[in-house]
This record gives sequence, C-alpha cells and structure tokens, in this order.
Amino acid sequence: MILQIPMVKSIDSKRAAEWINLEGNPISSFYGWVVERDIPREFLKNPFHPIGAEAQDVYVKDLNGDGLIDDDDKTILGNPYPDFVWSLSNEFNIGNVDLSFMFQGSHGAEIRNMGDQYIFNHFNSGQDYVDTTPNQGFIRQKIFTNDIIQDASYIALRNVNLGYRFSKRVLKQLKMSNVRVYVSGQNLMYLTASNYTGFNPESVNNTSATTFGYQRAGSPVFRTYSLGLNVEF
Repeated sequence: MILQIPMVKSIDSKRAAEWINLEGNPISSFYGWVVERDIPREFLKNPFHPIGAEAQDVYVKDLNGDGLIDDDDKTILGNPYPDFVWSLSNEFNIGNVDLSFMFQGSHGAEIRNMGDQYIFNHFNSGQDYVDTTPNQGFIRQKIFTNDIIQDASYIALRNVNLGYRFSKRVLKQLKMSNVRVYVSGQNLMYLTASNYTGFNPESVNNTSATTFGYQRAGSPVFRTYSLGLNVEF
C-alpha cells in the first residue's frame, strides 16, 4: 500500500508552492504540473513591454490523457537534496612562501526559485494572455510547474590564502621572532548551473522538513579580499 499525502503550502497569494511527501521518494519533493510550452506572443496583451518580462502562465501537460488539467496531472518535479557534496583543500610551502585553498561543491539538488516572479516581472499585466487565447483550460501559473524548479548545483573556490614569512636574517635585524604578510580571498569563484536564475543556490527561505527548498532568488554570495600582517616579537 502506498500512502500519498500531498502537502500544499501557500506562502501568500503571489508566492504559493507545493510539495509532496510520498513513500519511496524524498521528503519535501517538489510537486506540480509539467510545462508543455509557452503561450505564443500573439496571445499576450503586450509581449514586448517591459523588456525582459515573461508571462506568468504556460501551457501544461495532460499527463493522464483525459483531456483535462486537474490535480491528477500533477507529478513529482524534483527535490532539494544534493546527490553529491564534496570539498578539496590543500596547503603548500615553498621556501618562505605558503599557499592554501579550499574548493567546495554540491551537485544534484534543485531549488524552487520564486525569485523568477520578480526577476522576469511576471506580475506585469502586459504579459497576461488575451480572451481569445486557445485551450485556456490547459494554462496554469508557472509557480505551480517545473518552470521554476532549477538546478542548485554549484562549485565554489571558498578561500585562497597566500603568505610570505620573512627570513631569519631579516627577523634578526628587526628583532622579531616571526613576520608574515599575506593576502587572502573568499568566494573568488562561484559557478552555478546554466538554468539557475537566482543569486545563491545555497539560500533557502524556509527550513521546514516537509516544505524545504523554497527560495526568492537568494542572498548574494559575497566576494571578499584581505591583506594582512602577522607579527610576533
């Protein structure tokens, strides 16, 4: 016997989303309709204004073939958990020079990116479809489809630290036991999947175990540089 318990969470009227907890599948699996195709531009009120805007609606697939779009046509669209997480770090010393770094990555996770509503201005009335649009019964909002389920994989160069220690001869002249000058950087490289449209695939706006993986574009990943001096007398 398979127990299927759809869990629907409405963030608010403009940011609704759906998850399902189904035996044999990951908790907080994304749930909804599958996109069939975009609405043709000729059926949008003003498809070229504003620039970069997108319609908030799409045609979805009739998965059970009954000629209707209803809850029976919803399916699991993905889940927010990675298949593989890794890191690589090392430290080198060549003479008085030292170098350390750490790479880190995650692959296979997905995110329900509600930020697309704002990045692509889905709320603009010029992108609404007109009354003469055919097959309107097959149209649903993108936020309930796999359109906003995006690959949350990333590879990051988390930190790099390059230092130089003064020689014993120089330290003796300075009457110091150790002097090291260094330069470091964090998040110097941050690569995300090609279909990800947010700012940070690691960021989530909800932490509930049964409705995990919701994001509104995410907080940006900050890149920082530091220059320092360590002195020991």
